[in-house]
Amino acid sequence: MKYFITGASGMLGTTLYKLFTKAGHQVVSTDLNPLDKWTIKLDVRDKDKVHSMIKENSPDWVINLAALTDLEYCEEHPQEAFDTNAGGAENVALTCKDLGIKMVHISTAGVFDGYSERPYTEDDEPNPINVYGKSKHEGDKKVLSIMKEYFIFRAGWMMGSGDRDKKFVNKILKQIDAGQTIIYGLIDKLGCPTYTLDFASGILKMTNESKDYGLYHMVSEGNCSRFDVALKMKEVLQLNHVWVKEVSGDFFNESFFAPRPACEVMVNKKFQEKGIKVMRNWQDAITDYLNEYFLYKYQFKARDIFEKYEPGFGSDGKPVVSIVTTAYRNEKFNEKYFDTVNNQTYQNVEVIFVDNLSPDNTFEDAKKRLKNGKIILSAENYGCAGGNNLGALHSTGKYIFFLGPDTWSDPRLVENLVNAAERDPINIFAAKQFTYDAKEFISCGIASDVFGYPARTYTPDGRKQLKKVFYADGSGVFMPLEEYIKVGMMDEDTFLFAEDVDLSWKAHMVGMEVIPVPDAVLYHYSGGSVGIGGYPTKDQKYVTTSKRRFMAERNIIRNILKNYSWWNILWVLPYYMLINLAEFIALTLTGQFSSATDSYINAYIWNIKNLKSTLRKRKGIQRVRTKSDFQVMKSMFFIPHKFLALLELGIPKVNK
Repeated sequence: MKYFITGASGMLGTTLYKLFTKAGHQVVSTDLNPLDKWTIKLDVRDKDKVHSMIKENSPDWVINLAALTDLEYCEEHPQEAFDTNAGGAENVALTCKDLGIKMVHISTAGVFDGYSERPYTEDDEPNPINVYGKSKHEGDKKVLSIMKEYFIFRAGWMMGSGDRDKKFVNKILKQIDAGQTIIYGLIDKLGCPTYTLDFASGILKMTNESKDYGLYHMVSEGNCSRFDVALKMKEVLQLNHVWVKEVSGDFFNESFFAPRPACEVMVNKKFQEKGIKVMRNWQDAITDYLNEYFLYKYQFKARDIFEKYEPGFGSDGKPVVSIVTTAYRNEKFNEKYFDTVNNQTYQNVEVIFVDNLSPDNTFEDAKKRLKNGKIILSAENYGCAGGNNLGALHSTGKYIFFLGPDTWSDPRLVENLVNAAERDPINIFAAKQFTYDAKEFISCGIASDVFGYPARTYTPDGRKQLKKVFYADGSGVFMPLEEYIKVGMMDEDTFLFAEDVDLSWKAHMVGMEVIPVPDAVLYHYSGGSVGIGGYPTKDQKYVTTSKRRFMAERNIIRNILKNYSWWNILWVLPYYMLINLAEFIALTLTGQFSSATDSYINAYIWNIKNLKSTLRKRKGIQRVRTKSDFQVMKSMFFIPHKFLALLELGIPKVNK
């Protein structure tokens, strides 16, 4: 079917669009302030425009989500509230009636006064006590008086859509992100949380399967206070450092002056009578929501944090850059590293230095050398990806720069990266890397085949680019912090290899590009698993270990499962398995059967055991992607880079 949605850039509209299009339906998405490229501008207060756009698109259903929902704004702008919430609903309903189109309209528990001692049903008479509730009730009445084939669904405390969430859940998370350790939850306001995914699924079910039109309550089962919701969030996200404190409504009177019903608890009476099951218990719903959208942000803990900032830091108005570095046994590199980051020509640099439980004096030595930033002692060794994520969660910059602990650089490194980013901000920028002794070129962005396997992008001297850049080496990744969070950060389960490939791959999926910055130069001690500079010399045999091969192979397989659409996994994964089989046979024929088993068989066993984790990560990136696999593949190569490596390096010696 074809759906026309108004107010589609909000929490519910975002979920509806993704769910309905995934189910194979055609969706025309409109909003007063479009936030997505697929959304068209429409003001529901413009009666003629509403009529012409709906008529032009000729949908089966119009779903009216357009509304002003901020209670305080509605109190201060009552005419605008009624024009939108009542007048807009009337304009949509009149058009639907005129064109013979069915309509869905969204209502709210806010139409009730809150004085009832029992949950509200569809039979209860509304009696709103604020401008928002009155304007929504007026809109409901307009739809009821005009339409014959319609659904009106009343929602409770809405939650969903991650960064589009403007309600209680995301407000709490923003407080936590700002460093608050005390969260206040009301105990005298009761209601029913409503997960946008469940609510959208209910709309999809009813518009596809039912002609029993009318007004329905559609909220999660059970009820709770705001305090209960905050407590559940603390439990699910493991926020052990946060204290949830009970308060009454008077506590927020200055900030939230609009009158609010004491009880907005509703039950889905009509659904229950008809045996329709579309909504889960609120605790199950909020658990799924938090796990899908937010768990990755809060699962890394610090055991100790040392913080130091010089007076006036960040006061010149230029964007702050957070240099995030994860270190292990780094004491011998600390002096040169901190000399580099402390003496950049770009002044607004904060260092977020994460020590992954080093057994040496890395942490204490780093504390002596810090100029601006934080030295974080992680609660456990999270690996490179987990350590970087821990550092990112403590960053305050507009940009985040992942810099290897065993590096030093040109003093204009950060300045040149910022200059590139300010010209074209929503991208990843790759620094130019040389070996630690400054003698050999390593990379300035790296190419990839369709499996995420790397290849040389430049000539060995770094002067000529041979292939398209796909990813930025993990020792020099520069990007906006907001975009890093958006793509789900680095995958901590990759631990050591391919986390940078995965990060750039996900960035491509949301419309970003990887841009080399040749004048941003750094020097790196190690060029990866194949030796200094990334490649052995001509007279050296490629030597690695089965543990390294295992980690690299397991992570490539995981990236394929996470980042491709299912129909492409069906050919990419078997293709890669054939390559692995050829490698397995080659190692076996050269007397390395045991190493081959440890490397390849164990990689597949690991992925089978960790499939649930992979699917959770997959759901996160597939939900926010804006580019198809085909568009991403334009930056990749179809000829397997392992064949090129075989021609250049030969069959490796894999030590145990």
